[in-house]
Amino acid sequence: RKYLRWLFTNYGNEVDTAESGAEGLRRWQEGEYDMVLIDLFLPDVDGLSLVKEIRSKDQRTCLVMLTGHGDL
Repeated sequence: RKYLRWLFTNYGNEVDTAESGAEGLRRWQEGEYDMVLIDLFLPDVDGLSLVKEIRSKDQRTCLVMLTGHGDL
């Protein structure tokens, strides 16, 4: 999360971060985002559930699933 924030802000993007699925969902509901990066393994919910929740209400925002688990 910290690295991606650094990377995107260095290219001039505005970036919000969240430490959990619930916080991320709240931020998404309160704001307007062009893209949402979602980790597959969140501390409170799996990322796929979060994708389904957002997609059920928003077809425009780009959703990108990623994870730091697994092999290269």
